[in-house]
Amino acid sequence: MARSQELTEAISAMISQQPFFAVLMFDLLNVVEGEQVPTAATDGRNLYVNPKFFKTLTPKQRVGVMAHEVLHVVHRHPVRGKGYQDRGFGPDLKPWNHQKFNHAADYVINQQLTDAGLELPIGALFHPSITGNDLVDEVYCKIPDPPEDEKNFDEHMTGDESQIPDKAAVQRAVAAARNHARAMGKMPASLAQMCGEIIEPKVDWREKFRQWIVNTTGGDVATWKRPNKRKLAVAPHMYLPGRTGMKTGPIAVEIDRSGSACGQGFLETFLGALHEILRDVRPEKTYAMFVDTQVYGEVHELDDPGQIMDLKTKAGGGGGTDMEVVFKEIDERGLEVEYVVILTDGYVNFGEPRPIPTLWVITTPEINAPWGDTIHITVEQEMKEAA
Repeated sequence: MARSQELTEAISAMISQQPFFAVLMFDLLNVVEGEQVPTAATDGRNLYVNPKFFKTLTPKQRVGVMAHEVLHVVHRHPVRGKGYQDRGFGPDLKPWNHQKFNHAADYVINQQLTDAGLELPIGALFHPSITGNDLVDEVYCKIPDPPEDEKNFDEHMTGDESQIPDKAAVQRAVAAARNHARAMGKMPASLAQMCGEIIEPKVDWREKFRQWIVNTTGGDVATWKRPNKRKLAVAPHMYLPGRTGMKTGPIAVEIDRSGSACGQGFLETFLGALHEILRDVRPEKTYAMFVDTQVYGEVHELDDPGQIMDLKTKAGGGGGTDMEVVFKEIDERGLEVEYVVILTDGYVNFGEPRPIPTLWVITTPEINAPWGDTIHITVEQEMKEAA
């Protein structure tokens, strides 16, 4: 089937005016024109364009719409959306809202496109506090749930990871597109940082922290106090329990207070991230301990994640560190915790492996825990951000 004049001209304009996006589109997507969607969309493998919708746009807006769909694929939004959809809860650890994720993605993408000089249809989503450098998952956690009838200029789909370009393919396409656009002198400076992050991704430690807890603690909780509206609305109209979001059993948090471990500014940063995550996870109880060669002071039993920030005034200790005392304390007190998070510089006695899920948040990049899971955080950078 021959392409419409509007689509043909838009592709030609993208090749000459926006070679970065043109190379990405040809490498990653099949352009499909028809009435499969009311406006435009991508499932991660195809870029769908409705010719009737395209006729309502200006030539520059058509290029902007195609580039918009390309960036959804570059950022792997169809796959990420499907991952959350399959789990049933979003990055805020509450029941998954597909429309909310779409809006979060559009806020970030639309800002990237306008920063690069592209034009989008009237009504495109923008927010003064959201930039093109923001993480979609963090934006999702910040914005309110959108009205169910609120529309955008494109449709959003989820995609099967086995049928769309993988991360390596996307990285190769971005590198090729960047090099081609640079050679033509048409590589927007605003996209250079984005390219670097995609080709050599740097995942924020907070996101790794949150993902570990999500994967470790499992799904959300059923409640008879909130009915499942979908089951109640359709025949046979059964009253079944709804979902409350995630809730977990007790957690133990251990903080290394040896002389070399963590400064006060960094401690506040860690406690802030922990508070944010546990507020969503909602553990039954949090047992917090400051540790050097023994547990310093008391074991702090917290019923509310909001109490976590109070711990910064109770930090103490110094000298060497033996993390074996952490697990001895758990055993001796009979604390039935479901998982343990330990903040340390890594210059410690890790002790023998324990069957309880354990995350080591280590401030020394060269050190990995010999058992459990490890994520790294750079103290100097975190202290600059906290300043």
